[in-house]
Amino acid sequence: LWRLFMTGRYDLVHLFQNKVIVYGAMTAKLAGVRRVCASSTGIGYITNDIPGLKNRIVAFITRALYRLSMPRIDKVLFQNEYDRDHLVAASFVSQERTVLIRGSGVNPDEFSDSAIDPRASAIIEKRLGDTGQRVVVAMVARAVLTKGVAEFIDAARQVEKRQPGRALFVLWGDVEDDNPETLTPAALRASEHAGFRWMGWCDTIREALHAADIVALPSYREGTPRSMLEAMAMAKPIVTTHAPGCDALVDEGHNGFLVPVRDADALATAVEKLVVDADLRRQLGIASREKCRTEFSDEIVVRRIIAELYEIGAELGGTDAQPAPETARA
Repeated sequence: LWRLFMTGRYDLVHLFQNKVIVYGAMTAKLAGVRRVCASSTGIGYITNDIPGLKNRIVAFITRALYRLSMPRIDKVLFQNEYDRDHLVAASFVSQERTVLIRGSGVNPDEFSDSAIDPRASAIIEKRLGDTGQRVVVAMVARAVLTKGVAEFIDAARQVEKRQPGRALFVLWGDVEDDNPETLTPAALRASEHAGFRWMGWCDTIREALHAADIVALPSYREGTPRSMLEAMAMAKPIVTTHAPGCDALVDEGHNGFLVPVRDADALATAVEKLVVDADLRRQLGIASREKCRTEFSDEIVVRRIIAELYEIGAELGGTDAQPAPETARA
């Protein structure tokens, strides 16, 4: 990294994720980079609420490294108040060196029905098979417990019991072999029934969301879940949790529903409301797209990053100014 920064002679470096923030902050300053920014899109091991001895040891080391690296960063972007307030309270970063920008932005034109690739859509339809008259409830996430996969599977059982043949819950996402919280392929396959399928890896998420009628993410915590922003852009009603990074996406009853963390019963009830009411799904879906367009579009997010995190507009005499080539090189 030090050689890269010295060779590139960058004016600004933007760092993402824990390891890169730690290594990059130290080496960028040693290499003479004028401005170093970071995006903390989920504080993970920095928190104290991760169970297990190994996780606690890693958390201790991560916090120690953050204390060394954070003072070398000019400004830190957070995607939710919880993460920002946690690090400010722990004295990792001062309030004035933080920026709150929800999500990394989604292009509403790219995530729209008109942008669907017919070939990719056909592959998704083939993978789903005959869904009959079932309403498709999609979850896009890694198959780990902290994403709420167990609650999603439990909710699928409940809805199938109360509304047989009405809904199909599908999980798009693979297992993580090196993650102690991952579900195994065997466990996921054993959980399958008429109302739930594990679909595994998917590299055409836009088309998978297009095939869904409802999108859910019962996660325990997030930075800001991109899969849900993409679902909103695709005009889908969403159901997620009262959790950091998730709750800002929902205007209750307007574009979706919020449920308590780790509450499969509440998740099933919220999803069921949408399963049995096509008009409500359509109404909330329209509101989702509008909320995404006006609050989370990539154009809005990028402008704020340039102006508030990079402070390029301030250097050039106004936020509407176009950055000069030398200033913009990063």
